[in-house]
Amino acid sequence: GATVEMGKKGAPRASLEEGDLERPNELNVVVVDDNMYYRSMRSQVVQIARQHGSGIAIIHLEADLESCILRNAAREPSERVSRQTIEKMAQLLQPPDPKRFAWERNCRTIKVAPHPGKTDWNDVVDYTWVVGSWSEVPENIEEIERKRELQRRRDTEANLRSLAHQAELRMRKSVGKRIGALREGFASLGVESGKSKREVDAAAKKMGEIRKELLSGLKSGYVCDDRNVVENGDHNCDYGRDEGNSSIS
Repeated sequence: GATVEMGKKGAPRASLEEGDLERPNELNVVVVDDNMYYRSMRSQVVQIARQHGSGIAIIHLEADLESCILRNAAREPSERVSRQTIEKMAQLLQPPDPKRFAWERNCRTIKVAPHPGKTDWNDVVDYTWVVGSWSEVPENIEEIERKRELQRRRDTEANLRSLAHQAELRMRKSVGKRIGALREGFASLGVESGKSKREVDAAAKKMGEIRKELLSGLKSGYVCDDRNVVENGDHNCDYGRDEGNSSIS
């Protein structure tokens, strides 16, 4: 079996016993024994496991502060740490949180018996779970989030394309109605055909420019009420960024 010890700056340093690499079919269990009170410290070990396609199990030992202080006092003088160190570490400790951090999901918390009681590890540690953790390869959360963000962008782009298509169909219909109404209006007023045609052509050109402006904005992710643009000629829209939740009614 391999072991992992922590370096001076908290960086994990792995070492293999002689012959480990010659037994590739055997199940090797790497035990990382350290306080790792910061989540970032545990993350380094998880990254190593991920890089090598190895599963990982986290055992969180939960003990009350007073028991830790008493057990420390019972150590040999050369093995003791200061009370201030223990208290500071208790304050800084970031316990595993599988609900927020998916890479900590394969974790078990063991409540250590209060001092002077003793914990029977054979009773509290599920060794079958530990051995079975070889298949629990931690996910690459950064890569998963990157793919999710890419899919969200694709969905948004597809929604905007659909939105622009709906808007274009409505605007073409509205422009046709508007041009027809202009022709009828000029005819009812007895305006000569040449002049009415020029006026209608100018209006059609103006509405066409507005339609293109609006469609360009929609395709870029901006939304505007096309009814005001086409029917009333009001294209001074309040272009507000919409994250793909708008619709054309």
